[in-house]
Amino acid sequence: MDSKGRLVVYLTIFVFLLNFITNSRFQRFSLSKPIIFWGVWIIYSAINLIITGYNGDLPFLWYLVLRLFTPFTVMLIVSVELYYAPKKILYVLLSTFIIYGLFILILVDNYSGFSGEQNVGAFGNMGPLNIMFIIFYSGLLFAHKWLKQQNLFFCILFAFLIIVLSATRKAFGAAVIMLTFIILSQIKLSPKKLVQVAVLSLITIWSINFALNNTTMGKRFTTIEESGMEYNTTDNETLNLLGDRAYFYIKGWSIFLEKPIAGIGLNNFPKIAESSYRIHSEYIVQITEGGIIGSSLFLFFYLWISLNLYNSWRKNKNNRSIILVLIGGFVAIIFINITAWTYEFSHYFACFGIIIGYLKKMK
Repeated sequence: MDSKGRLVVYLTIFVFLLNFITNSRFQRFSLSKPIIFWGVWIIYSAINLIITGYNGDLPFLWYLVLRLFTPFTVMLIVSVELYYAPKKILYVLLSTFIIYGLFILILVDNYSGFSGEQNVGAFGNMGPLNIMFIIFYSGLLFAHKWLKQQNLFFCILFAFLIIVLSATRKAFGAAVIMLTFIILSQIKLSPKKLVQVAVLSLITIWSINFALNNTTMGKRFTTIEESGMEYNTTDNETLNLLGDRAYFYIKGWSIFLEKPIAGIGLNNFPKIAESSYRIHSEYIVQITEGGIIGSSLFLFFYLWISLNLYNSWRKNKNNRSIILVLIGGFVAIIFINITAWTYEFSHYFACFGIIIGYLKKMK
């Protein structure tokens, strides 16, 4: 009803202020290191856009709230809720993404996942890139023994069904990463667990092979290197593995060398590079559009999560199954970042919020 997003803008500001004024827990989490790192990144990005010039379709204030502040607020709220009510927030998120998945199935007009061209439906690539988190949240609930094994299997099957039908390669790769860490989280020395993991692993391997050999997505995987050779204008053959995304790495790096300190400002690549497309890589976005300053803040945020995940895994032997699932979600986003930008989407920051909440809870 409101394609400009007024309702989301007003609700985001209202919810943030209401919690910040009345909720001491919310205030304490607002001052934690990862929240501060990303909050400073947002402030820097906004100031940088004022200096370099804003070229988006939305009004500037709307862009700041919808694309930057809303994901930040989601991350902060989810981290607080996870700390104090983990079971509730995990079920809320799992239910939300399952409902989202049902809408995708309804709105896809042509199920071409097993033949023909890619068809992502009305949701575009955002559909499968959202749905993959069903695996993450169901895996966490299962690690807590709050979800039965057959329900976990159903959730994973449902997520992979939509991803394969949409033929979205990066979502498939990220989903496999999450599933792999769920399997690793269940490896124990008991014979029953070993049998369960072996069966699940065989099913996973067979399913992946079937998808790669019999679906549109599998055919798209085989064309990656060929596409990369077309767009790669350098002597570095490794860039061929990025397919058509190689262009953004090459062009983005050359622009960064021209403005290395502050970058060109978020979403200004299409204008500077005279391209019809935004940078399809979070890493090149940070380097090219954020410069050394923006990419350093981005790196601090990711390093904090990485180091604390490692320390939690090392010190919390009783919670290693949960920590491995958290690592799977984090690694999946790191993988997505190679060929997509993620800083403006709330579903990634809901995952970050879950990870931050767990890390602070385990401390």
